[in-house]
Amino acid sequence: INYEATIPSPVTLFLSQFASLTSPYPNTIIPLNSGLETSVQSCRHRSSLLNFRRESVTTSVKYSLEEFVHDMETLLREQPEQERIFDRGSSFLEKLIANPAAIPEEYLVPVGKGPRSNHGSYALYQGDSGLLVTSVVWGLGDHASPHNHGTWGMIGVMGNHLTETRFRRVDDHSREGYATLEKERSVEFSSGEVSLLIPEVDEIHQMDNFTDRPTVEIHVYGDDLRGLNRCRYDLDTGRILPFVTEKYDNC
Repeated sequence: INYEATIPSPVTLFLSQFASLTSPYPNTIIPLNSGLETSVQSCRHRSSLLNFRRESVTTSVKYSLEEFVHDMETLLREQPEQERIFDRGSSFLEKLIANPAAIPEEYLVPVGKGPRSNHGSYALYQGDSGLLVTSVVWGLGDHASPHNHGTWGMIGVMGNHLTETRFRRVDDHSREGYATLEKERSVEFSSGEVSLLIPEVDEIHQMDNFTDRPTVEIHVYGDDLRGLNRCRYDLDTGRILPFVTEKYDNC
């Protein structure tokens, strides 16, 4: 399905470099008439999609955020097994991350302010089904210590590279507030690749951007991370540090 879209002029240097590496349609954006809402005014429990201003030059978009959401929601209505969610969902996500123009330009860069100015976490969609889609931007040198998720997840790299280190818990859970983690693998994911998070089985990971420019990922979860009781793990002391995601950078 092709939609008419536009090329913003001028675009930022980041988007020009970023899109040219990952998409045959650099710098294109989603059309106003594609059915997207104008903002994520209330991301929680609402099926709202983003829209943004366009200018004059037209081209085509291969696979939009709206199409991805439609395909995922259709899949989830079938109440499939987790294996099928990953099998079909990852193929949808691969199509989405092949088109950086599907994501508003302002959600492809770090937030630029606050305690994590080198990072960005933006809600793109939250449905009544629980489906959550976010754009996560890791600035150069950005780091997230080992943590869990509490729901299934799929992570697709839309531009650049990111190193993901997976851990598994090897203690017997007998000591409250402490855990022993063992490193399983460390992989550098590149643009177009997808990583899967399996609750209680293979979901504890550490994220690092060792490159010299921002990395953009699209994160897809089976539930809104806000309000979920989750854990960070201190590799030096073994302590479990409970935390709750309270908000995203755009809502």
